[in-house]
Amino acid sequence: MQKVPLVILIMLVAVILTTVVFYICNYFYNLKELDVSKWKTYTNNDYGYSFEYPADLKIDTMTSNLVNIEPYGSLPLKFSYSIQVDNNIGNVTGKERANGEYAYWKSAIFSPTTKVFISDATVDGINGGKVTVTAQTDIKTMEEIYIVKNDKMYDFEGTNNQTLFDKIISTFKFTK
Repeated sequence: MQKVPLVILIMLVAVILTTVVFYICNYFYNLKELDVSKWKTYTNNDYGYSFEYPADLKIDTMTSNLVNIEPYGSLPLKFSYSIQVDNNIGNVTGKERANGEYAYWKSAIFSPTTKVFISDATVDGINGGKVTVTAQTDIKTMEEIYIVKNDKMYDFEGTNNQTLFDKIISTFKFTK
């Protein structure tokens, strides 16, 4: 008779632990559905764009063409994101730029566990290219998306936590 209460106790502990893990994961943005209702909006008037980001992250504008989005707190960063805008030297498409980065990463691989992928990407209705690098290091996943608009190359980079990166990119809008 003692075995039945022990099984129930183990199941109860498992349910509690699962619930705690669920809420911890939700807190650290690891779920597909993110509540954007309390997000802030960043606007860059120089390059004509805006995007939304979680209120507990900070924006660091190194220059008007480089914006970093990262958590407050100490290093090392668990994830970071950036948007950089430069002149489109060579007049290449976003997909062509992604192909060049893909070739670079394929040649620079230093570990057999590192994988490099290339795919299409769309940001605010504009098609481009995306390079994804996965590795068994502190930087587990890095994505770079390249989009061209008005003779400018927009480089979106996300390191780790791609769910949050993709959600931020989904709010990106060109304003001019």
